[in-house]
Formats: sequence, structure tokens, C-alpha cells
Amino acid sequence: MRQFLLEQDHTCQVNCIIPLNFAYPTGATNYSLSARVYMEDGESTYPALEAQRPAIEADYGGPLQWEPSPNTRHSRVGDRLQPADPTERDRWPEYRQWAIKTLGELRRAFSEPIRTLP
Repeated sequence: MRQFLLEQDHTCQVNCIIPLNFAYPTGATNYSLSARVYMEDGESTYPALEAQRPAIEADYGGPLQWEPSPNTRHSRVGDRLQPADPTERDRWPEYRQWAIKTLGELRRAFSEPIRTLP
């Protein structure tokens, strides 16, 4: 994976670990792969970032899935690749490339808004 990251045009640090995980129930047929920004303390962080949604999505290059969790301390924002069937092993390189690119774009789009949080 390290060599693969070195060969890519990305914004992720080479020493980070990017697992490619699928979670799906037995018998499922509607698979997807997601890349997300998780926020703890969603009661203050999430609303502050959501207020910047147009700018964040413009910087990301498209719409994101905003998932507030009002009854918990965790919220998330991300993107999804669908369909993404984990049984199609020949597509794994495509999935890995999507994950690396998407995580780098999320990092780039959220870095400044997170840095400027009160």
C-alpha cells in the first residue's frame, strides 16, 4: 500500500493507513463504499461545519452526504461509491483508487474549516 500511495497524485500522507473495508450483511446485494469525516461533539462541530456547507462542497467538487446524529455525540459527512461489490476482486484497484482520491479531497475540503472552528 505504501508503494501504491507513493505512485499516486494524492494529498494523503504516505505514512497513513487507508484500510479498504466493506461491511455488508449475508445475502446483501446493494453494496457501497464510503469515505467520511467523523466528528465527535457533533452538537457544536457539525452545525459550525454545516454552516459552511456550500463552500466545503464547492472545494470538494460536488455534493456530500451530511449525516447529523442529534441524539449522539457523533456526526459524519462523506461521499459514497455505489455500487461497490466486494466480491468483484478485479475492481478492488478501482475501489482503492477511489478511496485514496476521495479521502484526500475530503481532507483538503475540510482542513481549513476545521482549523478555523471556535
